[in-house]
Amino acid sequence: MAAYGKPWWEAFHYYIKKNLEHVINSHNNIPIICRWNFHSRNVWISRCIYYFFYPKFDKLLDARVWIEATLMAFYTLSFGWGAIVLIGSHADFKENCLRTAVIVPIIDMSMAVFNGMVCFCILGNMAHAYNVHITEVINAGMATGMVAYITALSSFPVPQLWSVLFLVSMLCTDIDAQLLPLEMIMQLLGDVFPSVKSGYRIKALIVVSSLMFLLALPTCTGSGGYLFLWLDWYSGAWLGPIVAFVEVFVVSWIYGLDRFSDDVYLMIGKPIPGILRFGLAFVSPIVVSVIFFTSLVEYVPPKYGSYSYPTLARILGWLLVAIIMMPIVGQAVYIVKKTEGPFWKEIVGLLKPLNTWGPHEEAHGAKYQAKKSKYCNRTFQDLFYYNVFGKYRQSSAMNVVLAQEMDNLKT
Repeated sequence: MAAYGKPWWEAFHYYIKKNLEHVINSHNNIPIICRWNFHSRNVWISRCIYYFFYPKFDKLLDARVWIEATLMAFYTLSFGWGAIVLIGSHADFKENCLRTAVIVPIIDMSMAVFNGMVCFCILGNMAHAYNVHITEVINAGMATGMVAYITALSSFPVPQLWSVLFLVSMLCTDIDAQLLPLEMIMQLLGDVFPSVKSGYRIKALIVVSSLMFLLALPTCTGSGGYLFLWLDWYSGAWLGPIVAFVEVFVVSWIYGLDRFSDDVYLMIGKPIPGILRFGLAFVSPIVVSVIFFTSLVEYVPPKYGSYSYPTLARILGWLLVAIIMMPIVGQAVYIVKKTEGPFWKEIVGLLKPLNTWGPHEEAHGAKYQAKKSKYCNRTFQDLFYYNVFGKYRQSSAMNVVLAQEMDNLKT
């Protein structure tokens, strides 16, 4: 219990004392250094890296492989869980968000490949030592990585020292993992209860940290592994793709990539590239939809080793998914019922940005509000044509508005 509570206390302490960005940056280096040492130590012992770069290519025809790979991307990049929006809210208005959107996935993919190399180096050496195939070594399920690192530590000189360093790196990773969910909850509480942002912030932090610590304590019991896998199987695997699809669809086809491109231009001085526009409008929604529906078709009940979860656990799992999604659906229904007028006009009106939507700074807000009215004349055909070609149709009324803007700039 004390070991589990340490990351929560450290997260609470650093959250108060230091800047969120500085804490994450300072804690990222230690795990990378430790993993590099593990890799350097094990890569020369045998040709174990062969198992990593020469996979079974027939597995690429298995839909489950693509599903798991996509879900791993959702986990590592936090698609659909609010962390990216949260971090973006801390950035400066003129921050080059386009550059960050390109660099972060590249770094994430590189780190994923590197971590895979480290694990396969160690597992390959274990297979070499026992003179068995690597598939006979990988039998620890979701604990494979932990088993691999512990095995690597035992082969180092002075393993006690490396064990301490490994625990420190795990602690740093845990602190980083706790900070973003903690910040998301605090942001939510601050928006609903403004007093939390001022005088009651420390008290709210104590209550939230303590509550999350207590709620997660059952995962430290003897049956904690079963509970953790059950929670991860249902709450983690389904919600990210659903929310990510809604976000991409709303930005691309309701808010509009033409408007979104203008917003990016206002921030960094250039629009989004064509490949990114096409990916947001077509590739991302299609890929996420295919993965989601394939997951439904290829659904496999959770198993922990040889233990199969009973029917009641599966029913409760789907009920958990419904409960977590309920606030989104409930909020939408509440807003529609709250709005007066014909139902279809209510929907059309609610799909438009609010009058208060725009940059917070007055200088940037004035520029945004001056251009906002031109999208009232945009049709769905205009938006579809723009999402495909990056410009409006020749017969579109939007071209007249753009020409007037150019004339105003010249004068």
